[in-house]
Amino acid sequence: MRKSDLKSLISQAEKMVSEYKGIEICFNMYAGSNYILDTDEDDVIDIVRTEEDAIKWIKGMNKEGFNTCYYKPILIDSIDGERITRTNILHYEKLKS
Repeated sequence: MRKSDLKSLISQAEKMVSEYKGIEICFNMYAGSNYILDTDEDDVIDIVRTEEDAIKWIKGMNKEGFNTCYYKPILIDSIDGERITRTNILHYEKLKS
């Protein structure tokens, strides 16, 4: 994944967090597969809370010989940890500008 693509995904996720109440960002971790924008969730091998944790995770995997690791942001419910999708985001309260 290009850094510009990752920065764009993170920026979009941060915008959503600033617009809706009760959501936060986590990061899906992938290894040994090719990046596809709409990756099947079965390919996720770990989830971490921060981008710093994602970078540490990748460095650790690289030391173990996994050189095709990447991460991308996801939105989760801040209470129950469920994944936020385009469908269920409609049930979240929009913050006032």
